[in-house]
Amino acid sequence: MKKEFFVVALLLVATTSLKAQFSRLHVKAPSGATVGITTGNTAKVIGLIHDGSAGIISTTTLDGTSNNSPLKFATAGQTRMVIFENGYVGIGVSGMPTAELTVGGKIHAREVKVNVNAGAPDYVFLENYRLLPLREVSLYINQHRHLPEVPPATEMEKDGINVSEMNMLLLKKIEELTLYMIDQDKKMELLTTEIEILKKELEALGSK
Repeated sequence: MKKEFFVVALLLVATTSLKAQFSRLHVKAPSGATVGITTGNTAKVIGLIHDGSAGIISTTTLDGTSNNSPLKFATAGQTRMVIFENGYVGIGVSGMPTAELTVGGKIHAREVKVNVNAGAPDYVFLENYRLLPLREVSLYINQHRHLPEVPPATEMEKDGINVSEMNMLLLKKIEELTLYMIDQDKKMELLTTEIEILKKELEALGSK
């Protein structure tokens, strides 16, 4: 099988001290010029466009493909990342990505920020919010084997979850749980007060 090798050379508009660091290949072009590597097939071209500023390239446009072919990045003879013609990026996946970035593996990050489109569920604390009685929640769980509004495990395993929506749903359930606990605490205080009253009445009867 014929293998094609493409070498991407960085266009450097550098000072004399910088040239020494990249002495193996140095291409100098006028400001705003395009440097490209192409084969007999003019559709297969890699180009770099520099903004003309001094120093190592800081603003560069990489013309990966000029047709509907995806731009592939490979190591050890295996494709690792593909940028498709619609701009979607796939890492470790086969076929067309299902979102702007689709990763078929683990992602390790120090911090992830997710925009909230649905809004935080603070409406749970409004006076007109209907909190399901625990008896109804118990009946629902016994019948469906999952919490109300929460998708079943089979659905999550099949379709995955939306992190933003699921976080807001879990927050809603925590807020509802807080309301249940507050209600139970009020009932416990009332029972404690009634018990103390009964104790005093019994003590009064015993002293007669």
